[in-house]
Amino acid sequence: DKNVITLAGTFEPAQNLGVKKDEYLFYAPNVFDPRSYDTIYQNTNVRGTIRMAPTYTIGLSYTLGFESEKKGNRIRESELALHFNYGLTDWSAYRDDLNPGLTFLNSTRINVGVQFIPERDFLDKAAVVGFFETVRYRVGYYQYTLPYSYNGTQMTDFGMTFGFGIPILTTKSLSSVNLGVSLGKREAGSSNSLNQKYIGLNFGVTLAPSNFDRWFRKRKLD
Repeated sequence: DKNVITLAGTFEPAQNLGVKKDEYLFYAPNVFDPRSYDTIYQNTNVRGTIRMAPTYTIGLSYTLGFESEKKGNRIRESELALHFNYGLTDWSAYRDDLNPGLTFLNSTRINVGVQFIPERDFLDKAAVVGFFETVRYRVGYYQYTLPYSYNGTQMTDFGMTFGFGIPILTTKSLSSVNLGVSLGKREAGSSNSLNQKYIGLNFGVTLAPSNFDRWFRKRKLD
């Protein structure tokens, strides 16, 4: 009863998109004066088709509910969730009529994450649980191979993520504010190649119905 395993997959098929392109090349001694512009090259109303690459994704989730723990005059139910996700984009199927020589490398995505909830029944125990027991603590790792290369070596992107999910208890719902930090690096596999370190800040809001909302409640006539 305290263990849940979820396996899921998604498929985004290749799609053909009709595109139109206009190209202009201007020369101007003063870019702030449009009257000085001289048109050097013009190629308008170029039409074609772009075939987008298909993407395959598979995910696995395992949720473990810990044994009930007595804390003061109540019982605490903690939960640990492990998530794994793998995705592949087949760029060999990509086509661009307007740029026939444009090609990309197949790209992959691997995401691993852990989430810990000190009190999973915080809605029913909102009056007695502490703030830090309601927060969802998250840490993760990701590794991508990007669809382009540098000096013949495919670029990679990898890093760690840390975050918190803070519930909005005033609504008595699963709505929450989500904060996260990413520490990552993009590189082409050697110290003298193109390398980029970055820090990302993430902010999001999850909206969910409250206990007294009837969004998904079936109506019945007696």
